[in-house]
Amino acid sequence: MIAGCYRPVPSPIPVNEIVPSIDTLVLSGQKVIVHQGEKGLPKTVYLLDEKGLQAGYAVQYGPKGGLSSISHWKKGLKEGDSFVLEEEQKIHQLFEQGKLVYEADYHEQLKIGNRLYPSTIEEFFFEDKYYTKIKFPLHYAGHMRITVQDYQLVVTPLPEQTFQLVINDALDLTEYHLELTYQPAAQDTLLAAKYRYKHVVYGDSN
Repeated sequence: MIAGCYRPVPSPIPVNEIVPSIDTLVLSGQKVIVHQGEKGLPKTVYLLDEKGLQAGYAVQYGPKGGLSSISHWKKGLKEGDSFVLEEEQKIHQLFEQGKLVYEADYHEQLKIGNRLYPSTIEEFFFEDKYYTKIKFPLHYAGHMRITVQDYQLVVTPLPEQTFQLVINDALDLTEYHLELTYQPAAQDTLLAAKYRYKHVVYGDSN
């Protein structure tokens, strides 16, 4: 049931020239934000919790009005499954507290690629070395091989899919690329994969 609806004053401008706007609806006591795109078509729709933080499912639409993505949010951060829907390829992502931990590509309902992403537990410099611990939050049954481009690296496996990395000659290190190779186990649901992951020291990764 719509308890309230706040919309901008109707514009006499032709619909294909309307400036994008934002509408706020109140559905069953929860705020729904609708970003209008061109030609009066919705661009994004998402919910806000009582603190004004994004929560629940959010959807995005393409320029022609077709569904572009679906994601789940909690306390202003992406949490759980997210789907990106392209014409030929679909992407399934999994987030934990806003952090991307898994991504898979699909074509015609078949998985064609997947990537596991680590979270940084700690990082620091000591003398000329850089130390960090990373953990892969999503459980996997296979084997993960880790190297770093252009640097000497010592990798020590720890319990619970955690690794300690030590990079030598790292005085000027500000960012680096992990080169990750996943070898699946027998009857694994994950595919073999080789990919790169950029980490900014003391910053966000992508």
